[in-house]
Amino acid sequence: SSILFLDTFSSVELSASQNLKSFTLREGITLAHFDLSGDDKVLRRPEEKVDLSGSYKLSDVASLNYEWRWVAARFDNSAGEEVVLEAYDLSNLSFRYGHNLNNYQIGINNLFDREYVDIYGYGTLGVTLFAKAQFNY
Repeated sequence: SSILFLDTFSSVELSASQNLKSFTLREGITLAHFDLSGDDKVLRRPEEKVDLSGSYKLSDVASLNYEWRWVAARFDNSAGEEVVLEAYDLSNLSFRYGHNLNNYQIGINNLFDREYVDIYGYGTLGVTLFAKAQFNY
């Protein structure tokens, strides 16, 4: 079998958002179909992906945010050999404070310390703490 980087494909992306008082919920799903001949594979592109996120507004300037993503198994290439990258899910949690034009955010990415691979042979981060500041003028 051979492995291709990308060939003809079609996909459907659906998303929705609901606002319930202080809570906002967003959902998204991507379904892809790769139109390939023979045993060809498309590298690193999942046929299914699901995104869910929620934001709870604590006040006019503060919110608590949670994101969850599930990515289906994909194919990759290692020295000409086909490799299967396993499906994975990730959770991220953050707190955002925004006042006027300035925004501050602290959070934890990969909250449950999932081990996963996006590109064969390259590591990914475990639990990661972060802080961001954005100043607009």
